[in-house]
Amino acid sequence: MPGGEAAPALQQVAVQVEGEPGEDATQVIAQLLQADLPSPGGTRRVVLMLPDGSLTMTELDKEQYESITEASKAQE
Repeated sequence: MPGGEAAPALQQVAVQVEGEPGEDATQVIAQLLQADLPSPGGTRRVVLMLPDGSLTMTELDKEQYESITEASKAQE
């Protein structure tokens, strides 16, 4: 990027997706685009880009967030 800093590499994370009742959960690889600071309740809002290019926002508790960020660090 001319005159600016290079964008940081996106973190890839494995996300478990719950299906309809009676369906098995599916695990997909998504890219962590943004993570807000934790709320007073301990949840953290994150923006993920799914494999099809769509964006989704979800909230993760402390353990979930640490789990996905630790997994992505191990892949590096």
